[in-house]
Amino acid sequence: MLKKACKKIFAAILIMAMICGIFPNLGDSQEQVKASSIPKYVVVLDAGHDASHAGAQNRSNGYREEALTYKIASYCKQELEKHDGVKVYMVRDSYSCPFGGGSVKSTECNSKRVEFSKNVKADLYISFHLNSSGPSARGVSVYYPNMNYKSEIGRNGEVLAKDIIKRLKALGIPQQGRGTLIRNSENNTRYPDGSLADYLAVIKGNKYNNIPAVLIEHCFISNASDCEQFLSSEEKLRTLGVADANGIMDYLGLNNLKQASDGNWYFIKMDLLIIAIPVWHYIQEIGGM
Repeated sequence: MLKKACKKIFAAILIMAMICGIFPNLGDSQEQVKASSIPKYVVVLDAGHDASHAGAQNRSNGYREEALTYKIASYCKQELEKHDGVKVYMVRDSYSCPFGGGSVKSTECNSKRVEFSKNVKADLYISFHLNSSGPSARGVSVYYPNMNYKSEIGRNGEVLAKDIIKRLKALGIPQQGRGTLIRNSENNTRYPDGSLADYLAVIKGNKYNNIPAVLIEHCFISNASDCEQFLSSEEKLRTLGVADANGIMDYLGLNNLKQASDGNWYFIKMDLLIIAIPVWHYIQEIGGM
């Protein structure tokens, strides 16, 4: 995925360079700077659980995991969609199960979530959750694929997990344990090559489809301090979603790819590299390569 992201960004810069006269024989018109100038990534956001397959809950304050994860994922979607380089899909667009409700078992529901990701040709899959344990446990952790079977998926997932947890820890959420984790099969389930499979169904299923997937345990719904500091208002939930989005953008390299308008110039900034390209003011649409 990282290689894919770099190739897309390099191709975008090369196309714009050709169009703008660095290679004058390959691009004659400013109007050729169109939708292909910025890569498009498909990101699937999966708000964990739903009304039919309930998650954890805190009986003292009435907080329910399936409701809060939906809100966090929705805020993440809003933030991601501010960047034209991302196409976002939500697995569920309400509190309800989109795959048959109570007539579908949780295992089948998870399989359908993975199938949804495959059908939209996702580049990334993010599963939103809240942890639960004894009242003293607190903090954030992010699960990513193990290095077995398709090791590149594991490596990319680890980088994505670290980018996301870095943003969440910056909000003041303590790290739970090692922070970024793998969880292997506990019943000796194996991948086709004989190696030990991942435990988490959405991570394992997406690995089969060559999609890096991570599962975020934002904090503990069972901890009074975590609930008060990070879950107790819409603004706090929005802050979590924005942090998730920025972690995803960090991974994709899109936080280093800035778009700005200055008179007759269009600027692409990537780290210390700035390319200034003259284009028409009305060119605003950004699409996929």
